[in-house]
Amino acid sequence: MEAEVGALRDSLAAVGCEDWLLPPATPEEIGAVVEAVAPFVIPSELLELWSLHAGTDTGSRYWDWFLGWGTPAWALQLREWSLGNSEFFPGVWPYWNDDRWLPFTAHDRSTFFVVLGLEPTARSVVGVHSSSALDVRVQQSSLRSWVLSLDLLIRTLGEFGLDPRDEQIRPYGWWDTMEPPEPGWELFPEEVLEPIRTRLPGVAAIDAGATWPTPDPFRVSTTDPLGGPWMPVLGVDPS
Repeated sequence: MEAEVGALRDSLAAVGCEDWLLPPATPEEIGAVVEAVAPFVIPSELLELWSLHAGTDTGSRYWDWFLGWGTPAWALQLREWSLGNSEFFPGVWPYWNDDRWLPFTAHDRSTFFVVLGLEPTARSVVGVHSSSALDVRVQQSSLRSWVLSLDLLIRTLGEFGLDPRDEQIRPYGWWDTMEPPEPGWELFPEEVLEPIRTRLPGVAAIDAGATWPTPDPFRVSTTDPLGGPWMPVLGVDPS
């Protein structure tokens, strides 16, 4: 993860945004999450990510358009809230607040998570639970590919001489390999759409052999049941 975060740091520095990466999290901050999720185990790539940079921040909600990652304290706070909250989600959709789903970032009504296991793992798929559509997707084959995809976005903006701090640039949806953003949608700069569409799937699948069952990726909507090889990958009890 050090090489991947280093590449992102270089890309951010090239466009004057290196300060968007927060300093490393302390062992105590990381340890609080490790203790809270026990007996489940946090994927090593998330622990490595936090130990390099605690999260991303621009001093405003604008960074939400780019979706970096949250601090350990943020992840713990959102997890505690979701585990105790069933007000908005019916029993026919029991997965959204599973105790094996650990959030690492969120935007609007979508929460992105990695899956906790009972044994240490190097990689974890990146899934998203969307409360607006009550769906679950797998977006990236690993948290590492997520960081590389974010790096791809920042580098592409730099290649076109665009400033990520410009509030007219709002690349919401860049991570979605199943429904890539369309020209003009959410003010995504049209000139960067084609290179993102072309390059993103290859980056998003970089760890597919280690984490993705077949078929991949996938989406389950509304009351459709989860099934097949995705059940253990997402930590869902088939019963």
